[in-house]
Amino acid sequence: MRMKPLYMRILISFFIFSLLTDLAMSQVNIIELIKEVKRSSVSIEKIHAKEDIKKHPKPALLGSGFLTRKEGVNYAVTNNHVIRDLINEEILLVGINHERGKIFYRANVIKKDTIRDVAILSLSSVYFVTSDIDTNNFNVNYVSTQTSLFADTNQIQEGMSVLIIGYPLGIGRELIGNRPVSRVGIVAQSVTENGTFLIDGIASHGNSGSPVFSTQPPVKFLGMVVSFPNERIDLYDNNGELVAALPYNSGLTVCISAKVILSLLP
Repeated sequence: MRMKPLYMRILISFFIFSLLTDLAMSQVNIIELIKEVKRSSVSIEKIHAKEDIKKHPKPALLGSGFLTRKEGVNYAVTNNHVIRDLINEEILLVGINHERGKIFYRANVIKKDTIRDVAILSLSSVYFVTSDIDTNNFNVNYVSTQTSLFADTNQIQEGMSVLIIGYPLGIGRELIGNRPVSRVGIVAQSVTENGTFLIDGIASHGNSGSPVFSTQPPVKFLGMVVSFPNERIDLYDNNGELVAALPYNSGLTVCISAKVILSLLP
């Protein structure tokens, strides 16, 4: 039995409308997701103890990180290699996003795992702010990722879409409103025995410590960027002499899983 032309056109139109609606909803969801998860993203920075905070100093970026809360206590999490080279005269800072600038908290390293490259930081008092921000009305609890959102190992599946939030090459840290960079990738390899997994998505220097979230509901915290495999591209002249050795980003990012991070939280 042949469909009538009008019925066929209505059916096709309905299919196209449904597809476009799904795509539009997907776009809206990712936009809202980015707004939500960016709140817990922080910059890990340092400043010399002799710097006068009244003169609007510019701390040096060490890497990225994120805030989480366990049993009512807030922590900042980053990579151990991000904070390992601090010297006695330098103060470790956690820069928390605010719509009007950045709030810098003084931080202390309370736990580190050199094998899995994770550092847990505690937050003490506000050290300084970049603009006129009323810190009395700011509550860190509202921007921390609850540990209930930490994904189990079996929830990190190959092919699932993910979102990386951080400061590659330092981009975004000095903009008004302090806007970290959002990047989308997919899980390229599920969690291995050592607790790491691979993302097919480019990370750069500055992304160390960046949080990784799933983009499908319910949104989960999957883990944290640890490193990116890279190689060297050697360039030779006509005489066979090496003239340049350039770094090459493989496009893959190594992450430590949420379960490992959760096990390291006090």
